[in-house]
Amino acid sequence: MFAASVDDLGKTRWFRVVGHGTGVDGPTGLAVDSHLRLLVASFGTDQILRYDSVTGKLIDVFINDDEGRMDGPEGLLLVSRSATSPARLLVASFLNDCILSFDPESGSFQEFFARGTYLDGPQVMLMHPASSSLFVSSYHRDQIMVVDSSTGKKKRELGGNELQRPVGLAAAPNDELLVSSHKGNAILRYNASAASFVDVFAQGHGLWAPTGLAMTSDLILFVGTFMDGLRRYSFWR
Repeated sequence: MFAASVDDLGKTRWFRVVGHGTGVDGPTGLAVDSHLRLLVASFGTDQILRYDSVTGKLIDVFINDDEGRMDGPEGLLLVSRSATSPARLLVASFLNDCILSFDPESGSFQEFFARGTYLDGPQVMLMHPASSSLFVSSYHRDQIMVVDSSTGKKKRELGGNELQRPVGLAAAPNDELLVSSHKGNAILRYNASAASFVDVFAQGHGLWAPTGLAMTSDLILFVGTFMDGLRRYSFWR
């Protein structure tokens, strides 16, 4: 279904409504697989739904967690096969503090990739290219957990008093990691390998309750905010 909206400049913007009325409840994590199918984490139903990314039609309930392993799925991350591990669809299960691994083609359960109270509200996951580690935001601990990308074992953590309710993660040049501090109304910068705080990347000027982060190939950072939409920053500002 297509719909239209008028922006602040009076221009009509067309968009496609995807997933409405298909059983999705509290959509959170999104991922696009190698076949250009859109995977959506349905927080309220403990399911991963799959859509045609062109037509927007529901393909199927890709993962229906009958065994009760998944409780409040949020972040999704597709990980390619490596010499030491299979291809994975990682799902951050927010309410029971674990990261589940599923086969990205069949949807079959592989293993509990990581779990424990140290995760405490895992939300967003990022495979950082410079450190070859999995970074996981722990919402309730106000920290980022650094996890071995092959074994799922905790390596270390980053974040101190400067970080308040981390949500979004983005890899940046020079082995850096950007984190949205949702309650602190700031974007913070860390050294990924050293797991150390560098500085405040952005704060003020109306930046309020930042959520998701996305970095483009030309180093433009997009920041989702809780109330006023998207903001755009140049990394080399």
